[in-house]
This record gives sequence, C-alpha cells and structure tokens, in this order.
Amino acid sequence: PLFQPGGGSLMSAQYAMAFRFTAEYLQREGMMNKSAGPCDLGCIASLLCTCEPANFAAVDLLRSRYVEQIVQRFVEASDGTKEYNEKTPAQVQEALISVFAHLFGAVKLPKWHADFLQERPERKGPSTVVLGALDPKVSEILGVHSRHAIEAAVEYWRAFSVAFAKELGDDNKLPFTGCSWPEDGSFKLPMFDGLSVPADVRSRFVSLSGHGDRGEDFATVGELCGSLRRGLVIDPKFLPVYQIEEGPQNAYILDFWRDGSLPNLVRFNKIGDNSVWQMLKDFALVLTAMHKSLDRRCKYAPYKRGIHGEGRNLETVFSDPQVQEAFKLMCADFAEKFNNIAKTADAGWSGGK
Repeated sequence: PLFQPGGGSLMSAQYAMAFRFTAEYLQREGMMNKSAGPCDLGCIASLLCTCEPANFAAVDLLRSRYVEQIVQRFVEASDGTKEYNEKTPAQVQEALISVFAHLFGAVKLPKWHADFLQERPERKGPSTVVLGALDPKVSEILGVHSRHAIEAAVEYWRAFSVAFAKELGDDNKLPFTGCSWPEDGSFKLPMFDGLSVPADVRSRFVSLSGHGDRGEDFATVGELCGSLRRGLVIDPKFLPVYQIEEGPQNAYILDFWRDGSLPNLVRFNKIGDNSVWQMLKDFALVLTAMHKSLDRRCKYAPYKRGIHGEGRNLETVFSDPQVQEAFKLMCADFAEKFNNIAKTADAGWSGGK
C-alpha cells in the first residue's frame, strides 16, 4: 500500500496475516465455509456488515440461547398444553430493544449530563434519556467471545513476529526519545534470565511494568493494538470483536419505541434534528434484517428437525416459534412507529420548531 503507518516494508505481509486470521477465525466459528462463503449466522453477520463490529455481537447473542430466555412466555408440555409465565409481549419487546440499543446506533452520554439528570429528573420530561445498564449475562457472553478472539489474534501475530524476527529487528528503542539501549543488543544479566518474560508481541517497554505477552494478558482490543512491539501494526477493525462501551448511553431508541415521539428525542434526548430520523431508520433496518434472516432460516427443513450439524446450538434459535413471533412483533411495531414519523417528516415536520 502507498500508506504504511509504522509498519514499514512489512505492512503488506501484515495485511495478509490479518486477512488470514479473519478468514480462519470465521471458519472456526462456523460463520464461513471452506469456500469462503457465509453460512449459518455468518449470513446474518454479512447482512449487517454496515454495523460492524456490532453484527458479531448479535451473532454471539443468537448463538448463546440468551434470546430464547428473553422471549420465552410459555412452556409447552408433551400433551400440547401451554403453561404461561407473567411476561407480556410488550415486556419481551422492551427487553429485546434494550439489549439491541446497546449494540446498534449507540450514542454515548456525557457523564456530567447523566449525573445532572439524576439530580434533576424533571429535566428528562417523559423520556428516560439514560439507557439502563446492560444485562450482566450479555456482558459475559460478549466477553467470552472477545477473549477467544484476542487470544487467537495474539497467537497469529506471535507467529508473524517469530517468522519475521530478522526484518523486525530488536525491540530496544525507547518510545519517546527513540534511543536504543543497548545499541548493539549485547547487554545481558545472567542472574535475571530466570525472571525475564519473553515478549514477542507486546512492546518490551510496556512489558517492563509487568505486563505479560500471552493471549489472556491482553484484556481488550485497545490494549492489544496500543501496546504492540515496534514494527507490528494491528488495526482494531481487523478483529471481529465488539467491545462494550463503558459509561452512560443515550436511551433515544428505547424512548422512541415507548412513545413514538420525534420532538421528544430532540428536546430531551438532545439528538440533533438533522440526524435523528436517519439514526432511527438505520435501527429499523437492523431489526428488519435480523427478522428476515431468522424467518428465512426457520423455513429451512434441517433447522426444524434439529439435525443441522454445522449450526451447533442454532437449531433452537431458528425453529423456536416464540423467537420468530417476538422478532416479528418487535420489527412490525418499531416499523409502524417509524413510518408514522416518516409521514410527518414528508409533510414538513421540523424538530426545531
């Protein structure tokens, strides 16, 4: 490439390594076949490619059977009778919307603003404004996938570092001054050989503070990409990982689903009137894409029979009528509210008036 940020002549090789890692990782996760074609939930991930990396988070949730737990309103006995719980369809929709609002179209809310609204709740009007905390189960599901992806990426780039050790050279330059120490790399202290920790991926300067170099030693994608040794470059977009944003988030999607009012989003949620319509449209398209994908796969016979080998735990997601009904109602309800404001917008509505 013409632009080689920090990677020098090895950037082409590193791009090739990143492509290989992504392809092989998606194959191991069952989202891509040997011919590089999407399969199973990989089709949903590819359909939501514009939302990357949140599309991988959606795949993880569908695979984990967490969705079935949310939407389950009854248990069907062997004789066909159904025992209902206390959940209503509206409660199921709100639970799904709350989860997906953390993943798609998320807007961070300044902490000072969230604190101010907590002290002055009357300034929120009819809106919630501050989105509730993400379910710990969701955080755990996404965290497990993130750790697996990061650990796999570390091993790939470790192999790259070893294979191109001569081209990369010795990682002995200080980051601020650029000074090399020692210049010839000959300085050794035999008494500390047993205590030293080898560092092939992480910067040796960072390793001085006690940080390890194994996959589990990197907590986040940002830590991995920000503490690499000299000569290695990993763009966070190379990794199919969704990192949960810390801090309060705007509840504009949930507030809109509750009351369908666009002026309230502009006035109380502080969403710009020039962008609020498009943001809601994008979220509506995400819901439609997931609903259509699940509905199409529900009609595929092997999923109904529960014998689809490649899908692992996907049979229940695709064939469970409660999942299908919940996504259908959620998509239709949000689309109806959005179409109502779309008609208003076509008639000349302005959020600033």
